[in-house]
Amino acid sequence: MIDKEPPPPKVKQRKYKSGFKSWYVRYKDLEKGEWVASSAIDNESDAYLKATQIRKEQMRAWRGEEPIREEDILLSELLIRFFRNREASLKQSSLSRYRIYEKNLNEFLNELYPNGIYCRKIKAVYLEECLEYLKRKGQNERTLNGQLRFLRALFNYAVQEDILEKNPARNIRKRKENDRAQPLKSWNRTQVDNILSTLSPHWAKIHEFYLHTGLRKMELVNLKWNAVFLDATPPHIRIQATDNWEPKTSEIRLIPLSDRAIELIKSQIKQEDHDFVFSGPMGNKIHENRVYDVLKKVLDELGYEGTLHWWRHTFASRLGENGYSPDAIRKLLGHTTTEMTARYTHFQDTFLVEMVKSLDER
Repeated sequence: MIDKEPPPPKVKQRKYKSGFKSWYVRYKDLEKGEWVASSAIDNESDAYLKATQIRKEQMRAWRGEEPIREEDILLSELLIRFFRNREASLKQSSLSRYRIYEKNLNEFLNELYPNGIYCRKIKAVYLEECLEYLKRKGQNERTLNGQLRFLRALFNYAVQEDILEKNPARNIRKRKENDRAQPLKSWNRTQVDNILSTLSPHWAKIHEFYLHTGLRKMELVNLKWNAVFLDATPPHIRIQATDNWEPKTSEIRLIPLSDRAIELIKSQIKQEDHDFVFSGPMGNKIHENRVYDVLKKVLDELGYEGTLHWWRHTFASRLGENGYSPDAIRKLLGHTTTEMTARYTHFQDTFLVEMVKSLDER
């Protein structure tokens, strides 16, 4: 039994030059007799929760009681708890990315452990193999680093909840990203014509709207009639948060419309069941995966490579061909820096023309 009551843990904040913040708990290790720090914690509330847990453990040790340790749980159960804990604090876009990373992890581990794996059996080497598996599937270094951040957050949570003693992802090294980003691929005009003519008329209009606006997938899916201003000068749409969705960047973005984009909006029928501009073939709200599914079927039929995001690439590349600078294109795309835009188009700023209207020209 420990003679002297241990001092209470203290929650501290750590600030980084990038502006990122994390928290940690300083507490006295009763065995070593010295102050130590916990691993980094993503938010302040979790840090105080960790401090409370440490305090309970210290007091049990001080009173000579056996420590309480939660039984090992399956990874699937940990993921459920983790997302339940993060739902309130994460933006919808971040939560969607985390769900993709969760799918990647499950896809890899399910091949090795089809009946599930307990958290304490997960080693760093398994997670490193998972990253190599994703690399072989074509994931780039930037995406792999995103996957690693998810793994660290997931297992940090397991440590905070006393499910694990150590984070198996903590010492996995970050991948070196290529500073000179490669230009992203896009479709040429013949390929665009073939894709749109092969799609059904209903879906062709939706995909052509992607081409004329450069919208992200969910920006089009969640576009509502109250964000459409066809009588304004110039006619435009407004990208803004809805009740159940938030844009990738929290800023409200105004996007002027080409003549063809205006025609495409006017061709849409307002539905009684919802107020979204674009609907499914039966008038229902479009499911976020359905837009890509119909495109993927056509791409396979034509023998083309690509994803839904290639409409965005093609939009940017066409504006670049028409003489627009990366900085001008950035404003339409909603990028916060020109570095990302430079991946879409890489040419000199030669002259200015009406950006969106130029897309109507062949």
